[in-house]
Amino acid sequence: MNKRKCGLLTCAAALSIIIPVAAQAQSAPAQPAADDQASAPQPAATDSGVGDIIVTAQRRSENLQKVPIVVTALNNTQLTRSGVVSLPTLSLVAPGLNSRTSGGGVFQPSIRGIGTSSNVVENPVALYIDGVYLANQNESNRELPDVEQIAVLKGPQGTLFGRNSTGGVIQITTKRPTQEFGGQVKAEIDNYATLRTGAYVTGGVAKDLAASMSVDYATQGRGWGTNLVTGHDTFKLAHSLSLRGKLLYEPSADTSLLLIGDYMDRKQYTYTFVPYPGTSFVGPRTLSAGKQDTASPIDPYAAYHGGGVSLTAEHRLSFAKLTSITAYRQGTTSYLFDDAPSGTPIFYVGVAPGNQPNKSFS
Repeated sequence: MNKRKCGLLTCAAALSIIIPVAAQAQSAPAQPAADDQASAPQPAATDSGVGDIIVTAQRRSENLQKVPIVVTALNNTQLTRSGVVSLPTLSLVAPGLNSRTSGGGVFQPSIRGIGTSSNVVENPVALYIDGVYLANQNESNRELPDVEQIAVLKGPQGTLFGRNSTGGVIQITTKRPTQEFGGQVKAEIDNYATLRTGAYVTGGVAKDLAASMSVDYATQGRGWGTNLVTGHDTFKLAHSLSLRGKLLYEPSADTSLLLIGDYMDRKQYTYTFVPYPGTSFVGPRTLSAGKQDTASPIDPYAAYHGGGVSLTAEHRLSFAKLTSITAYRQGTTSYLFDDAPSGTPIFYVGVAPGNQPNKSFS
């Protein structure tokens, strides 16, 4: 059993000064900031100048052009147009970010060459969703169903995000519930017969209470390669289910309480160990074998299921804004690998479902 507890009882309350970011009419288009903002996408200029992009890179809402940090920020529309449907594809639009998926199906990003190849440590590129830190790398490989904005902060962020973010930070902000009823439904087919479906709905429940719910499901019809022994596909997403529910209570214009619950269930078939793509550790390979093909009596896989709950409390004072985020997460990981792939069983490595739990409280 491998049990991890990350950030035990590190309850944090951030007190920050409110910075007004309302757009104002200008006689000439606003000039972009220094080159630290060159990578951040900006909306098209209008007669009133460049529109505002609000980020929370410094744990408070600010205009991106005024943040002295190298940030790439993209909203939902930009992500959709760029074909970014999951975290591993985020490197398509974020310069300096490299995406790697390990044999255990773990998303392991690196920024400017800073990252890790280990699955059992905290990644130097920290992942935050709605202000909550996800310490366990096994739940980082996920789809992006109801994203409002993604910001990639480059370089060490120790002052604001702690020792675990020496490479950078990936911030994901999901859609906030609204009193006005709305929603969307999507269905699409990607390469390798990958089906992605999802739905999002939001609306008012009571006078001061709004709610939202999102569901996303993805599955891959064909794998990138074939297991030459079993005949089954390799590098194939069996299924990925994501659920997220939110309740927003706003008793006054200055106070809000946001309760969030989420769950993820993901399983994918991965590859067996090979010294180099297209080669074999034990025994000859078939002439027709491709670089993504393997040879093993088993079908290696990696799976994770779990989730968490968080409460974000905000209160606007006369001179500042008080924010407190408390979260609890738990899940379990399972996997099975062939470390000496051949036509006969030699050396397997695996963890049965439920035998590798993780918990975190922050």
